[in-house]
Amino acid sequence: VHDDTSVSVSFRDSGLGMSDEALARLFEPFRTTKKKGTGLGLMISRRIVAAHGGEIAVSSEEGRGTTFTVKLPRLKKRVRELA
Repeated sequence: VHDDTSVSVSFRDSGLGMSDEALARLFEPFRTTKKKGTGLGLMISRRIVAAHGGEIAVSSEEGRGTTFTVKLPRLKKRVRELA
């Protein structure tokens, strides 16, 4: 999805979803539910997106799934494509 100022990409699953408490702590460093996870992936992703002037939004409903939306500003000028 895009408009004149930004481009958004959404990723949706139909998994277990998350509670409000889990959503509130989602981007905290070292927070993970995986045995081999570091708990840094989402925090780093959010910082990278923010460094480019964007944001990550998350919505979730327990038992129905989760949606992540990454929104980035559109470039004001065309960038040469690297081959």
